[in-house]
Amino acid sequence: MSVEFATQLILQYRYWILIPLSFIEGPVVAFVAGTLAAVGYFNIYFLAALFFVRDVGLDGVYYAIGHFGGRTAFARKMLAKIGITMDHLEQVRLLPPGWTA
Repeated sequence: MSVEFATQLILQYRYWILIPLSFIEGPVVAFVAGTLAAVGYFNIYFLAALFFVRDVGLDGVYYAIGHFGGRTAFARKMLAKIGITMDHLEQVRLLPPGWTA
C-alpha cells in the first residue's frame, strides 16, 4: 500500500477509519491524528474525547481481565507451568502497598 493511497483513504473516511485503528495501535494513531488535526483535517476536541474514552475503557477491560481472569483454572495452570504456586501469589498479596524490591 502506497503512502498516497493510505493518506487518501484516511482523509476520505476520517473518523470511520480512525476509531478502529485507535484500538489497534493507540499512540501512533493519536500522533498522526493530532498532526492532521493541527492542519485542520480532524476536530481536536473530538480526538481528545475519543482517545480519553478509549484509554479509560481499555484500562477498565485490562483491569477486569487481570482481576477476574487470574482466578480461572486456565490462569492457574499457566502459572503452575512457570513455577508460580498459590503460596507465591498469597505472599505477594500480603505485601504492603508501595513495597519495592
